[in-house]
Amino acid sequence: MPTLISAVGDLLLLSVGNRVVAMRNRGSSSSKMELPLPSPEICESRSGADCADAVGPRPEMTSLHISSCQMYLLATTSDKRLIIWNRQQEETSGGAEGKWLIHSVRKTPRKCIQTSLSKLAPRMVLVADRAGDVYEYDLEDCGASPRLLMGRLSMLLDMTLTASNEFLIICDRDEKIQVSSYPDCYDIVAFCLGHQQFVTSITTLDHHGDRLVSVGGDGKLKLWDIRTGTCLDSFDCWADAAQAERLRPFEQYSSVKDGKKTRPPLKKVLNRGDLVVVIYSRVPYVHILSCRGGASFKKLAGIHTDLPVRDATIDQSSRLWILTPAPSIYQLDAAGSHSEVQLSPDIAEYLRDLIAPLAGTTESNAELDTLYKQWFDNVEEYLLRKKSRQEEKIQKKKRANRNKIAVK
Repeated sequence: MPTLISAVGDLLLLSVGNRVVAMRNRGSSSSKMELPLPSPEICESRSGADCADAVGPRPEMTSLHISSCQMYLLATTSDKRLIIWNRQQEETSGGAEGKWLIHSVRKTPRKCIQTSLSKLAPRMVLVADRAGDVYEYDLEDCGASPRLLMGRLSMLLDMTLTASNEFLIICDRDEKIQVSSYPDCYDIVAFCLGHQQFVTSITTLDHHGDRLVSVGGDGKLKLWDIRTGTCLDSFDCWADAAQAERLRPFEQYSSVKDGKKTRPPLKKVLNRGDLVVVIYSRVPYVHILSCRGGASFKKLAGIHTDLPVRDATIDQSSRLWILTPAPSIYQLDAAGSHSEVQLSPDIAEYLRDLIAPLAGTTESNAELDTLYKQWFDNVEEYLLRKKSRQEEKIQKKKRANRNKIAVK
């Protein structure tokens, strides 16, 4: 079951399966609202008014995004749709976050893996799909056709737009990170090359807009200068986790395919201030590091969870929300120390009810294991077939010679 979480400021967006909830984290005044969803029949260039009373089966979310102004929420779905909600200007008494309404629903060419909203006028919605394409939709003009910003032959796994909207950055299955100018994405600024396997997640640093951090299937956390593509530092998360006593032996988290063991890939990297957080696929562990000055990594701490982490985010108060079938929240500080945070009773009960469908289920990111490239050595088989053909040819000549002698 897809499980996603995202945060901007004190606004938290949470999706479990086909339910999407917006929450405000204001201590005792925390509030929540479940967002309305359109039915599958309402799927292309439709306004929120058309979707208000729609009923029917609901799709599952494949990505979530909160605009920096906290006025728009974006989501892409498993049935190839882009859903946009906007907040009413006047806050109502129904909750601290006001009332969220469906702004529009658009059809996407393929199932998307990431979305973002630009700050430039006119404001555009960017969506990336695994086929390698990034499209741009006009936020207000629901009838306008999407514009193809870029296309790649490799499968895209993540996308981010820098805070200044100067660069659009994507990563793919073929170990590459591409930095392009925005909105003129044909102008490629740099390639960040150095990962040995697919790159699953990228994000820019809050305090250093020209620095990028990335993780992937090689177990490495890397720091990049996005203007030059230079790798400034690398941290081996696999080696560090293997030293944690509660995770020994670390190979227990490896998957086996065709008799070969594959270590668990790094799934997501997060940043808040100077803190960098890394989560795994299948491993109940979270790395916490610092990146002061945007120059290098320093290990601070690690958090052991009872179950593998489905997703995680950090809010403006440096609270780390770890989403598992038994979710937990930790207050982080610059030194890497962490203490568990208790939610208000009503929010805690609501969150438990929302997460309840995850109980007894396995992690939904097993498809990451299929991204590892398979190498096939067919040279030996070819040589055996060649030898067999040569021997057969020799035997054929010998039989022909014997027949000639017999005739004479």
